[in-house]
Order: sequence, then C-alpha cells, then structure tokens
Amino acid sequence: MSKSLYNYGTKKVRTLMEELSKAFRIYAGKPFLFVWGSLLYIISFILCLFAAAGIFLLYFMALALLGQPFSLESIPTIVIGGLVIFIFLFLSKGLEGALLMAYNNALTKNKTSLTKFFSYAMYRAPEMFGISLIRDILFVLLVAPLAAIYFFVLSGIPYLDILLGVYTLLMFFLTRLMFAPAIVFAGAFETGMFDSLKKGFGLIKTKNIYFMILYGIFAFVWILNSIPFIQIVTFFFAYPVVQSAMILMMKGSGKVDEYKDEEEE
Repeated sequence: MSKSLYNYGTKKVRTLMEELSKAFRIYAGKPFLFVWGSLLYIISFILCLFAAAGIFLLYFMALALLGQPFSLESIPTIVIGGLVIFIFLFLSKGLEGALLMAYNNALTKNKTSLTKFFSYAMYRAPEMFGISLIRDILFVLLVAPLAAIYFFVLSGIPYLDILLGVYTLLMFFLTRLMFAPAIVFAGAFETGMFDSLKKGFGLIKTKNIYFMILYGIFAFVWILNSIPFIQIVTFFFAYPVVQSAMILMMKGSGKVDEYKDEEEE
C-alpha cells in the first residue's frame, strides 16, 4: 500500500517537473515574449490606477465648483469611493485574464500588442471578476462566522487568536487553490464563467496532488512578488514560468479541446 502511494506520488512529481521544464525551455527560447506580457500588465495596471485617481479628481473638482466641503463620511464620497473601488477591481481582474492570454500566446511564440492586451482585459473582465467574487464570498462564509464568534464570545481564551489566524490563512490558500484552474481557463482559453468553474473543479478532481504541488510553488512565487527588488526577478521570470506550466497542464488535460469541440457543435 505504502509502496503504491510512493510510486503514485513520485509519478506526479515527475510529471510536474516535466511540465515546469517544458515551460522553462519555451521561456528560455523566447524570453522577451513573456517579459513583454508582464510589462503590458504593469503598464495597463498603472493606467487603471490613473483612471481611478482621475475619477476622484473629477469628484473633487465637482465639489469645488459647487462650493461643497469634502468629507469622508458623506454619502456622495462613500458612493464615489465604492464605485472607484469596484471599477478598479473589475478592471484588475480583466488584466489578470489578459496576462494569462499573453503567456498562452508566448507559449506558441506569438506576441501580444498593447491594444490586444487591453481590449482582451475588457472582454474577459466579467468572467474573471465573477469567478473571483464567488471565490471571495466562499472565503468570507468560511471565515466570518468563526471570526464573529471569537471576537464577540471567545476573545478571552488564550491562543485562540493564533488558531483563528492559522485557520484563516488555510482557508485563504484552499479557496484560491480551488478556483485557480477556473481562473486560468477563463483567462487563457476564453471559456465562460460556469464552464471554467466546471472544468476547473474537474481538473482538481483528476489532478489533485499534481495541481496542489504546482499551486504551492505558485503561492511561494506569489509571496516573493511582494518583496521589493526580488519581485523584479520573480514577476519577469518565475511567475511566467509557473503560470505557463499551469497552462500547459490544462492543455494536456484534454479539457481545452473539449471546450473547443463544444463551441464547434
């Protein structure tokens, strides 16, 4: 029994290394295509930040023209702030999908233009935002009840805050693990939101250990992206390679071809 589990695990790790090696070889052959995709994401993200700041600037100008004072607690400010946050999150999810598309194009040695990148981001934003919203709602449902019980009833119990923190981090990781394939399907392969969820959950069911290890590597790279200076290396090298390995895994799963067959029918 233990030997069969060992062989099963070894096979999964070997397959994972093959996918990572393949992604690295393609990256090494045409690194500019992947770096270009990352640059497009950064440029588009900065443009979205300026757009959000522009909305606030127009709001301040309107207040000045009307002779109204600015207050963070006023209803118009709250409404405008909520609208800006929603627009920014909506567009940023679309950019995430466009980045996956750019990496998928790079795997086939095709370059993505800035106009194509931004238009694709607008096109895929509803699906990407919808999947992320479902994921985040699930995370809140899993964490909020226990957090409320702790803060209102059990806050005086020693070490319970540490357990709650560990549980929150675990749920954060697991919810993102569960929905990661759906996000890649929606971004890289243009599948619809519900098709992406269906195929994503199906992929986790059939490639659970393999994908968990790969996503663990992705999570480590994602953490490195938050460290100054190191993030330059990870975002332009490690991140594209790991994301490309995910895309290659999904291409090899047969689910991408299944979607194409459904569209042709």
